[in-house]
Amino acid sequence: MTVLQDQRKMNGEKIATLRQKLTEINLSNSTLDVKKTSLEKEIGDLKTYNKNKNAQIQGLRKKNLSIKYPK
Repeated sequence: MTVLQDQRKMNGEKIATLRQKLTEINLSNSTLDVKKTSLEKEIGDLKTYNKNKNAQIQGLRKKNLSIKYPK
């Protein structure tokens, strides 16, 4: 092989390696996107839960204030 052919072969191998790495990175990014979406949903669920619990607490406080305690 000539030097130019050797260089082309090495460049072809480097390109194949870089393409493989890019594919792995893209797969990793896809996995992270799925995890991010899942965590965002979980955060939304927790915010809703907290909002409901806070409303429940407020209701109990109002109820407690409306109770007439004997003196």
